[in-house]
Amino acid sequence: MDTDFISIGQSAWNKILTYLENAVVFIDSKAGECIHWSIGVEALLQNGASAIKELNAYKYSQEPVENAVKAVFISACSLSSIQMDLCDIICQSSFLSVVLVTLPVQDPSSSIPRLRNDIMQWMNMKAGNIKGKHLDILCFPFFFAPLVETVIMLPPFRDVFPPLDFNKVKSFGNRVDLLSVKDQASAESLAVYLDLLFGQLSVADVVFSIGTLSGSVASALEDLPFVHQRRKSARHRMSVVIVDRTLDLCSSTSVDSTCFLDKLLCSLPHLPEHSNDVAVNMSQLAQVTVDSTNDECLFPGCLAHPDSVCRNVVEWLIHKKDKDILINLHQILRSKISPGSKFETRVKPEALEKDVRQFRGNIDKIQENCGVLQIALAVVQTLVGEHAEELELVLSTERVLRENVATSLETSELSGLLPQITKLLAERHIRGFNLDALLTLILLLYSLTGTDTNFPLKDEVQLQAAISTALFEDQEYPGTVHDILLPLDASKEKVDSVAAHIFSILKAVSHARRDLSKYKTVLKLREQSMPAEYTPLLNEIMKDITDPSKPIIPDLSCKSTGLKDLLKSGFSMLLNKQQAAAAQHPSDQPNLLFLVLGGITGGEIRSIQKAWTDSAQYKSGGTLLLASTRLLSPTDTLQAVLKSAPLPL
Repeated sequence: MDTDFISIGQSAWNKILTYLENAVVFIDSKAGECIHWSIGVEALLQNGASAIKELNAYKYSQEPVENAVKAVFISACSLSSIQMDLCDIICQSSFLSVVLVTLPVQDPSSSIPRLRNDIMQWMNMKAGNIKGKHLDILCFPFFFAPLVETVIMLPPFRDVFPPLDFNKVKSFGNRVDLLSVKDQASAESLAVYLDLLFGQLSVADVVFSIGTLSGSVASALEDLPFVHQRRKSARHRMSVVIVDRTLDLCSSTSVDSTCFLDKLLCSLPHLPEHSNDVAVNMSQLAQVTVDSTNDECLFPGCLAHPDSVCRNVVEWLIHKKDKDILINLHQILRSKISPGSKFETRVKPEALEKDVRQFRGNIDKIQENCGVLQIALAVVQTLVGEHAEELELVLSTERVLRENVATSLETSELSGLLPQITKLLAERHIRGFNLDALLTLILLLYSLTGTDTNFPLKDEVQLQAAISTALFEDQEYPGTVHDILLPLDASKEKVDSVAAHIFSILKAVSHARRDLSKYKTVLKLREQSMPAEYTPLLNEIMKDITDPSKPIIPDLSCKSTGLKDLLKSGFSMLLNKQQAAAAQHPSDQPNLLFLVLGGITGGEIRSIQKAWTDSAQYKSGGTLLLASTRLLSPTDTLQAVLKSAPLPL
């Protein structure tokens, strides 16, 4: 199975581009992120679009396009969330031609005709009953952001995050349903999306899952009406393994990564309205001075560019060491600005920055090499930027905490660890810590220890009190917790309730793996007298998937009946379904899609790909496809966890 998501995405978007001639294009941020990584938003204008507008009725009413007769709406959001904007924009315009490019929908045989009827009525509101009106509705399964050929992020589902199960913590009183209506709707929408994507790729899938939300997606996929028919006619066979991010938050909350992409995501802010790209300060190439990346006088640079050189560099950011990335970028830039000159064998960030400045004032060279220049500056700003010193401080503290956990694993209680954190909270301003960084460290600590060991109750009480005090004192500082959970000028009573809620989240995080069997712990004992070692959950799952002995993986649930059972009658398939599911192993199929719900890190991408290249499936010509809802930094993880567990009323 030869799958290049970059080529697949570009080919699919090129078909959409044929609809754009003289059209006003309305696009939402999720669809924009997909286009950004596939063909670049500039391709819309290059292929005839007369204007590009945000899919927002209010903003369009402030700056309408006069005399526009053709509109193309591109949305990677649910139809229910954009319907009001669609209605308002179309009703206040005189469009004679409308094209809607949208996510795959459940039951298209009924929902699409209803939508078609609604849009035609809206078009008649201002344009009247003029003949010749035209409407196309395209369900588009290629809303993804390809980082490299076999790795994609799914911006339509970037806000999806597996919920924490507070029921596992006995002290939380009344039991509540784990999956909300919104979570269930997201699971069903993702299942419909995957089904149509697999159909386009001609894939017969056997689906495995670990985690509640992943299990819901697997069940929803299995219950779709035409899934068995698709599998019967498919040319390729593939195992699909879906994993909940919340089962292991250690990797995504850690700044201790050897993957440069992770360092970059920790150091630079996100590109506005994006979850997988960063904003790069481009003042080194300009004749202006800017104070920050957010300065509106200069557009930020980014990582995503459609040319092959930049695609290769993004691959380096995942797999190569810092020094190799610096050398390779130095060689590229020197060969562009001064062909034939000698290359340095040791390159520091300052030297690479000097290479970039050589392009200043040479507009032709800047245009020709714009993408690689942006990525080079991203690398420089990661290594010597304003956040480098702060990250080094967090890194050293994190390593000390990890070592203390590892050496204390044999005891039933982890005494002494939480008092260290409590002290750091009290001295945060003196030591140079911000509150978000410390809360992320605490989140890492609770995910790491799980239910293997317990913290002393008095230490937890003191830590909760310290969190409350820090939240109250830092209300004037911008921070993740304040933005998500705390109103302005909150009372001490309100802050105390938020601190208690945060602590309940920490306890739920520690209980996330409680009901697992093989993967209950991520701390593995090594040789005698050696400290325990953190083993990332995703690595352990891949290790078992690629193990030639095909070990039983009790925590991995399989709801698919198996490809052989598709040939059986419905009655016999029902009788044998449980037995068939239990007997299946992900390595039974030649290809694998590994999907992480809630986000993934660059280091995890690298380790999963490395495990695959050592496997028998890879050596037999099998393909690994990696997907997730978004890239994660530690700050992103903290935000996602807090948003997934809203404060009770």
